[in-house]
Amino acid sequence: MKRATKVLASLAGIVLSATMFTTVVQAQAPAGGGGGQRGGGRGGRGGPMTLARMPIALMKSTLTLTDDQVTKITAIQTTLQTDTAALFPAPVPGTPRDPAAFAANRQKMTDLNTQASKDILAVLTPAQKATAMAYLKDLQIYAAAGIPVGAQSEIKLTADQKKQIQAILTDEAQKTKDATAAAAGDQAKLRQSRQDIRKESTDKVAAVLTAEQKTALEAYIAAHPRGRRGGAGAPAPPAAPATQLF
Repeated sequence: MKRATKVLASLAGIVLSATMFTTVVQAQAPAGGGGGQRGGGRGGRGGPMTLARMPIALMKSTLTLTDDQVTKITAIQTTLQTDTAALFPAPVPGTPRDPAAFAANRQKMTDLNTQASKDILAVLTPAQKATAMAYLKDLQIYAAAGIPVGAQSEIKLTADQKKQIQAILTDEAQKTKDATAAAAGDQAKLRQSRQDIRKESTDKVAAVLTAEQKTALEAYIAAHPRGRRGGAGAPAPPAAPATQLF
């Protein structure tokens, strides 16, 4: 059981680090066009799933997409993946990274993801948009608990558990905001504060799950190991809202 809790804490820490802010619309890292079972993991760091990142198979089954919609959305996600990969090629050994160029490309990545999600949103009907918002919000709660998409049917959070986890995320967002202001530009201090805040949130999320849920989660993770995604030169995803379409 200790091992199950440790696995949960590790995964929760991964996804909690990317669910800090709750009001602005912000983009994500490269789109997840494939159908892999991934909840919050993405190259060791993750974030809430968005329209630009939602696997097309999952989107099709959840939103009941037409064949024409599938074709259009697949094209949008494929273009996003290609354009994003071009921004962050594998680094050349011995060549230092240009911070200014990296920051500029990171902003371009954000813009690409935002536009891709808007383009996908335009393909959906009003009813599908409403369903997408509700589903993504639910996915983000599961992600905060370190529960991959494919494990949701096996590890069902109760309404009370979802409410508790959302409260933890909201509290973490505020504490991170306060820590950022208190650091006053001291990056070392800010990193330590974020680590401390993340650990506190991770422990709280782990405490929300039952022993049976932790055991089931450990079993699922063991059966579905996650590989790294994205190129070696790609940056960590930007912080994301707890509820968003893109």
